[in-house]
This record gives sequence, C-alpha cells and structure tokens, in this order.
Amino acid sequence: MSSASPLQIAASIAAAKVRSRISRTSHSRYPWLFISPESKDDVRSVVQTWLSDKGVLEQVSREINTTSSADLSHRVEEFYPIVWTGRPGILKTPFPGKTLVIVGLEYVNSDNGLPHLSKTELFAGDFILVSGDQDLQFSNKGGGTSLFIILKNEGQ
Repeated sequence: MSSASPLQIAASIAAAKVRSRISRTSHSRYPWLFISPESKDDVRSVVQTWLSDKGVLEQVSREINTTSSADLSHRVEEFYPIVWTGRPGILKTPFPGKTLVIVGLEYVNSDNGLPHLSKTELFAGDFILVSGDQDLQFSNKGGGTSLFIILKNEGQ
C-alpha cells in the first residue's frame, strides 16, 4: 500500500471541513454549486500544496502551453471549494477565456456530481484541467466535494 501524497492529505482534510460548512446553493452566477465563503480558508492549503508540487506544475504547464511553471501561482485568479448539487443540464461557457482546474477533495465521479469530462473520476488530490470555454454537462447526481481553481490564460 503506497502512502498518501501531501496533496491527497491536504485534500482529504479540506473535504471534511468544507462539507461541514456548506448546506445550500450560494453562488450567484453558478446555482449548481454549493459554496461557503468561510470554506475558502479551509482549502487554501490544498491550493498551496498543489502549486508547490513540481510534477503538478510541469503537467499543468504542458497542458496549458505555458513556457514557465514558475508563473503558475500568478495565474490563479480565484479558487473555492464546492459541493456538486445534482442539478442536471448544460452550463454554457462557465469561465470564458480561463482554465478551470477541478481538484477532487474526496472521490468524485458522475454518481456524486462530477460533470461529463475526459476523466470520469477523481480521487482526493487528483485534478483535471478544463477549458473555461467548454460547456459542462451535469447529471442529476451530486454530493461530492471538489475544489475549483480558476487560472488566467497567458496574456490576461
């Protein structure tokens, strides 16, 4: 059995804290998310751990075609924890001109809210990059906790 990475540990700890604070839809633009403003501090360590992981930085830099992984922290525009609500439908262009990073704070898949993406599941600490210009299709299932990190694209 392999030991958990610092990112997996930080994500698991944050998931428990986030779940205890979020109880209703609370995002004005994205009503399909449950968000607690107080929970932002609960996930800050996950963002910091994610940004300090050299392997993560290299992978993200390759995927978003940036020249330097060192500037990735300057591209973080916003981050917040979410609990998927289970509202079905398609969300058109959720973050225009940005890159959305979805980090699993716990195991998430289509049975607990993860949208239909190229990755069908995320374990604690796993992530997927999604173009903010890409439509997100949701199923009618929810309950999983994740972290959204919004990255500015180069030149913004």
